[in-house]
Amino acid sequence: MAVEPREGTEFESEEAAKIFYDDYSRSLGFVMRVMSCRRSERDGRILARRFGCNKEGRCDEKDKRIQELTIELRNKKRLCAAYKEQLDAFAKIVEEYSNRMSKRVESVVENLKEFEEIELELLHSKQDAIYKPALNV
Repeated sequence: MAVEPREGTEFESEEAAKIFYDDYSRSLGFVMRVMSCRRSERDGRILARRFGCNKEGRCDEKDKRIQELTIELRNKKRLCAAYKEQLDAFAKIVEEYSNRMSKRVESVVENLKEFEEIELELLHSKQDAIYKPALNV
């Protein structure tokens, strides 16, 4: 592994600094570029130079598309969460309504059973009334 760069490090030459940072950046898996350079107005010597990743501050079309799709995905996830919340609320209402209807249907079925029993009793008593006099004749 390459030596970590430190602020204030001085190099014998511009080329030595470039070689150091090229080696360091490659060891980390990126390519280095010069971000800024400040020279002396008096003699043109380099006073400061800022190096950085070749992607820093730049976006190619692929990166822009990834950013656009990431934003779109985030918005779709929010929309999906809102739809899910509405769907869950609707499902709860339907479930509550179903439970109330089931109880009402159950009550109607119980009432029908009672009326069937009464109807059968009445039918039997009519039949008994009709057949008894006929047997007496």
